[in-house]
Amino acid sequence: GDMTGDPAERWVGRSSAEMVHPDDLGLVGETFVKLLKGELGTAATVEFRMPHHYGHWIWVETTARRLLDEKGRPD
Repeated sequence: GDMTGDPAERWVGRSSAEMVHPDDLGLVGETFVKLLKGELGTAATVEFRMPHHYGHWIWVETTARRLLDEKGRPD
């Protein structure tokens, strides 16, 4: 399994609301929106809690990148 104690397939097709602690949803969503708007450059790192297979929450850090097409628009 992965760091959450589950196979990666568990997360396929899931919404972020299922993968992020309710108290962290606002920060994760705000970071994602700012990244898409270009307010954070082309990449942003955020820390949040994910549910573990055994019922507790684990802290993770992830970096997301804004991919641009050849005209500089979000791809």
